[in-house]
Amino acid sequence: MMIMVAKSIAHAVVLCGLAAAQNATDIFERAPPAVEQALRERVDKFYGFVGEGKYRAADALVAEEAKDAFFEADKRRCYKFSVSRINYSEQFSRAQVLISCEADVYVKPIGNRRLTIPQSSFWRIADGQWWWVPPPKEALSTPFGKMDGKKDDGARPLIERGPSVEELRKMFTADRTEIQLDPAKPSTTVVQLRNDMPGDLRLNFDGANFPDISVRLASDVIASKQTTDLTIVYTPSVSTPRKPGSVADVGVIGNPLSAFLKIRLSF
Repeated sequence: MMIMVAKSIAHAVVLCGLAAAQNATDIFERAPPAVEQALRERVDKFYGFVGEGKYRAADALVAEEAKDAFFEADKRRCYKFSVSRINYSEQFSRAQVLISCEADVYVKPIGNRRLTIPQSSFWRIADGQWWWVPPPKEALSTPFGKMDGKKDDGARPLIERGPSVEELRKMFTADRTEIQLDPAKPSTTVVQLRNDMPGDLRLNFDGANFPDISVRLASDVIASKQTTDLTIVYTPSVSTPRKPGSVADVGVIGNPLSAFLKIRLSF
């Protein structure tokens, strides 16, 4: 395995030198298949053991110099997980693995809820194998900002937790949430919704249905760092016209975190 991984890494370096015309980010993010497969297998085993509470088995995948850090680490169990992204460095010999983890999270004021949250871990190659290592001592640059890799008591966390659930919910935004309409005139308004969370959002409408207001989404899924349009069509009712000063709310929920946006229509 060591020879195969070493050859794959050497081959990747040659490719990087020959592909100057390609996008530099793409070159350095694409690991040789053998390297990535080996890493994913180790990550699957590691999180599988941690999720089952088999920490001794997980310890067998930890680098020798990192044993104490792993013992002291905060270990969140993932009931389900999947690899979202892998960031490689040092010619594919080190990696930061971002996963989507289904775990129990305490959310005020409703208590524990099972949510899918982002987590990351760090790995390096030694003796032809990938090994878990603690986060670097310096502040980490992650998709969620700077993290210092330590808990308040000084012990290193097993996985960088990133933002809280409430902070993640605030990453679901609209370019406007207040719309002024003339109650006597039909209108069509387009609101742009944006997802700055690290994972996809599935959208649903929430709230009352109005006979004179129709809403539609360009897409019911927003990928990370992407947008979609919400179209609101108002057609004045002849039989029950809206009165000046009245309001109507259009609600949009983004799952799995139940992020909620309210678009208020004022007449």
